[in-house]
Amino acid sequence: MPSESTTYSGNVVQALESAGNFTVLLELLKAAGLVEVLSGPGPFTVFAPNDAAWDDAASRMQWPLAKMKAAVIAQPALLTDVLSYHVVSGAFLNSKLLSMNGQPLMTLSGESFSVDVDGTTVSFTDGYDRHINKVGNEIIVSNGVIHLVDGVLQGANGVT
Repeated sequence: MPSESTTYSGNVVQALESAGNFTVLLELLKAAGLVEVLSGPGPFTVFAPNDAAWDDAASRMQWPLAKMKAAVIAQPALLTDVLSYHVVSGAFLNSKLLSMNGQPLMTLSGESFSVDVDGTTVSFTDGYDRHINKVGNEIIVSNGVIHLVDGVLQGANGVT
């Protein structure tokens, strides 16, 4: 079943705040100083891991979530790289992603991940060949689009 769209009148950051299940992502964006950027004109496409995805990433590392967050925040360049790997310049709606099977998406971190399409299901292969699924509706915001993903994407420079 194709993804549905939800429209939110605010920007990326306001939509994430309103959703209520992106507290870890918002905390990290604030620590990295990226809230202002993602509140700007864009357009941006954000592949947003929810709180459960961050919990899973910490579990894979066998760390409590608080320890993982502190470790990443303590390394500002790494924090910015990890977060920038979840953002693409431009507005990539689901309809566009469905036509991109096997193609890379260049992220703001300078690294890319590939789009995988199986019928109407979109997933991504990150820098460590892990498959992360796009789940739920896309959220169209004033400065781009947000896609919920069920994992934390990892570039070759990431830690998760």
